[in-house]
Amino acid sequence: MRRQRQTQASSISGSGISSSRTILLVALAALSVPARLASGAAQPASTAVNSALRQLFPTAEKASDLIVRLGPEDIRAARARNGNVAARESLAVTIASAAGSALGYVVVDDVKGKDMPITYMVAVDTALRVLDLQILAYRESYGGEVRNAVWRRQFVGRSPDEPLRHGREIRNITGATISARAVTEGVRDLLALLAVTRRRLVPQEAP
Repeated sequence: MRRQRQTQASSISGSGISSSRTILLVALAALSVPARLASGAAQPASTAVNSALRQLFPTAEKASDLIVRLGPEDIRAARARNGNVAARESLAVTIASAAGSALGYVVVDDVKGKDMPITYMVAVDTALRVLDLQILAYRESYGGEVRNAVWRRQFVGRSPDEPLRHGREIRNITGATISARAVTEGVRDLLALLAVTRRRLVPQEAP
């Protein structure tokens, strides 16, 4: 199950982003992205994204919520990089920018744990290297060790151009194998999708 954030204009208080967030719907006009306030979440996705923008992109002047439509050719290209990317229709990306140039990207997504979805957030720079991984909502009784900061730090610096495999580059967690594998594969898929859609990840002015 993959849920996405609701697009809404708002300023990011307490940051260097002084202008309102630009809402850009690419090829999916009228598609809304529901806000995540699921039980088990330490904080709503919008709060996590705003915090990531402030901390990781302190010079950003604007954030653009971009919904990129994914066609069969995008999925094929991502699978050519990864081989296991699941089919999906769109990807929601928040772009931090300054002076019209992107500084980095933030994505909130879900992967399926044993029985319930795990909501997580990935922030990357313009080279698509991981800057941060956060678990926003873990809804099951077991396997929550994926929230551990030491385990999550293994993803920092990873890019679509290198292997990202559970049990190899990313170590397993005893008692949380399903969750660790799901998050690892989810991040790997997102990096592949960002790589094949990179030319479309362009900040634009509000109409």
